[in-house]
Amino acid sequence: MPIIKIAEFKAKCLAILDEVKRTGIPVLVTRNGRPVAELVPHRTRPPKGPSGVWKGLVTIKGEIVSPIDRKWEALARNPPEKRARQRRMLELHGTGGVRRGYAYKRVRSAD
Repeated sequence: MPIIKIAEFKAKCLAILDEVKRTGIPVLVTRNGRPVAELVPHRTRPPKGPSGVWKGLVTIKGEIVSPIDRKWEALARNPPEKRARQRRMLELHGTGGVRRGYAYKRVRSAD
């Protein structure tokens, strides 16, 4: 691997880049005798198709198509945590404009 001082690299940067691209041999750039950077040729990888993107990263642990027999809490109108929080608020502050889990907002009529 050729070793080049940083001042020489600065002066001949484009020529060194072309040489690394053409030959494929990496170049070590030094400052005061200590390595600063290693210039290596770029290796292009073939693009992955959509089917191979998740290969080895995801495993299917059972049936994913058929419906499940329990309700999702995300779809429930009032999840248990929200009901408990509402009960605590009612105990502390009364109704406070909240009925059946909804906050009512006054709307002005256009008349």
